[in-house]
Amino acid sequence: MTNEDRENLARAYEFAWKAVKRRPCIVTIEANGWFTRSWPDWSARPDKKRASELLNGLVVLTQQLEKKMVTA
Repeated sequence: MTNEDRENLARAYEFAWKAVKRRPCIVTIEANGWFTRSWPDWSARPDKKRASELLNGLVVLTQQLEKKMVTA
């Protein structure tokens, strides 16, 4: 995965999270293929994810977004 791919994945996840959850999520690109998710103004602890886990999460978030659009 290129740096541009990692950056695009991180930003896509952040935007999908905000669209579904209505609160920000910050995805930081770390070394060796890791990403860290954190939530400002929220007591949840940051967690580390691999790209494949973010992609799976992106699928779930976009499914939730699609359901919200259908029921709106």
